Amino acid sequence: MLPCDDPVFDYKVLGLHEGQKEVLLFASREKVVHGYVELLEEVKLKPNAADLSSLSAYRLFHDLKLTNEVDYTMLIQIDTTSTNLTIFHQHHPVFSRTIPSELDQESWDIARDYAKSSLVWKDDEEILFTYIDDQVREIEKVMNFYQFNVLQGIGVVSQLLVCGDHPYVASFVRSFKQAFSAKHQQLIVTEGNDYERLEQAVQLVERQVVPASLLLDYLVTLLPERGHYLNFDYALPGIVSFDASFDRMEEIAAYHHELEQSNVVSAVTLSIVNTNELEIASDDVLPRYVASFSLEIKKSEVRKLGDCK
Repeated sequence: MLPCDDPVFDYKVLGLHEGQKEVLLFASREKVVHGYVELLEEVKLKPNAADLSSLSAYRLFHDLKLTNEVDYTMLIQIDTTSTNLTIFHQHHPVFSRTIPSELDQESWDIARDYAKSSLVWKDDEEILFTYIDDQVREIEKVMNFYQFNVLQGIGVVSQLLVCGDHPYVASFVRSFKQAFSAKHQQLIVTEGNDYERLEQAVQLVERQVVPASLLLDYLVTLLPERGHYLNFDYALPGIVSFDASFDRMEEIAAYHHELEQSNVVSAVTLSIVNTNELEIASDDVLPRYVASFSLEIKKSEVRKLGDCK
């Protein structure tokens, strides 16, 4: 039985266990998923997949070689509104629980400087640190429940992977080490150099990413007056494909030439040209041409477009 009346779900077959097929099921309310889809489409983005944030974070830890297939690992995502606990075994999520924050969200403020924005706590810090201690105790309860009630003592959680955008995440890590070091001597809590490696990984990803808005704005300026895009897909590492509508075949040729001459584009492929008929008020029918383009983009040149603004 699923816990909602309007589920959307996906699954992955894990294999056979004692003659039974094991399936990992992902489910969410359809209304929630559609809400995210509508939000992304409003800003002209095309969603093609939905994923659990815990899985995305675990993949990053895995790429940094901070995971293993043998141990039970608890991934702790700490944000200002909630804390999510997900236990992994053999690289699969096997248990998950979300603990909502009991802090007054109005006590957070946004501090801005020239480089970035960050959250700051504007209330009594004693309230915040008491909350951190309470969260650590709650997490330990969940860990003990899983080890003794689910695993029944045949396995233990031997690693904590801590991430999230909570401004005091380092304080959580210190509390984890203080609380668990004596009771759970086998437990490893990521900190210090691990966070540095995560920061390096994030910086590497940021260098790979090019804002699609910069590229789209630039490509639109090359279109003829009545030309427009019907769809637009931007996939890493720098491949763009789109369908565009034109009044005349000559405009397609001119646009193709503009793209070939652009410093931003390294290669252009024009694959399909179709004709659509457009009815106007006088019952006349005018042809409009739809051309399918594929581009290879120079990411360094796209970044320079942002420098010009």
